[in-house]
Amino acid sequence: AVVSTQSTGDAVIQQCITHNAALVSSPCCYGKIVNFSVVEYPQSKLIRREVSTFPQFMEIARLADHESDNEEYMKCIDIDRLEALRDVGYSFLEIRKLKPPTCSPKNNLLVAHR
Repeated sequence: AVVSTQSTGDAVIQQCITHNAALVSSPCCYGKIVNFSVVEYPQSKLIRREVSTFPQFMEIARLADHESDNEEYMKCIDIDRLEALRDVGYSFLEIRKLKPPTCSPKNNLLVAHR
C-alpha cells in the first residue's frame, strides 16, 4: 500500500491485520492523523508506555512532517506501527529505505508478515 495520509495508511494496515495479509507500505505523510474508530493512537503497547495521550502522539507526528531533522520522529511513528503489528502476532518487521533517496519525500518502507 502506498497511501497519502497517516490515518489512511493505518486503516490499510488494519485491513492487513483483519485479512492476515503481509504488508509493504511507504508512508508519505506523518502528521495528518485523524483519530477515528478504526485506529487508536498510539497504536502499540510499547509506545503507549512512553506516549500516553493522543495530543502527545500528534505532536510527534507533526514534528515528523515539519522538522528539518525529522528522522527520529518518523522512526517513532513507524515503530509504533510495527510494534502494533507485533502485538497481534506479526513476527517479521522491518523499516527499510527506498532507493534512490529522492524517490519519496519521506523515503521509508515498512515490511511485515506473520
